[in-house]
Amino acid sequence: MTYGRYFGDIDMSDKWDKRFLELAKHISDWSKDPSTKVGCIVVGEDREIRSTGFNGFPRGIEDKIERLEDREQKYPMICHAEENAIMHAARLVFIERYYGICNLAALFKMY
Repeated sequence: MTYGRYFGDIDMSDKWDKRFLELAKHISDWSKDPSTKVGCIVVGEDREIRSTGFNGFPRGIEDKIERLEDREQKYPMICHAEENAIMHAARLVFIERYYGICNLAALFKMY
């Protein structure tokens, strides 16, 4: 699969697709959510990894098992993996013309 058909000028080989998806899967293991583990990487045009993220509570909210197992508490507070990757990137680098790859979600493009 190539991203070129979705994003015009970006064309990654299957080898890179697999590497990035495997990395997103690895990062998903960092999530403390017992029911769903999602990892995301933000990739630049030259296949450079700009940021990573996983689903979890925002900074400052303790990962208590009681919260994680109670969906009524968890869902309003938890951040998606791509959300965390973008927030992390905003702290580190300017992200423009990058692509996010998640192991359990759709590919997305950032301008």
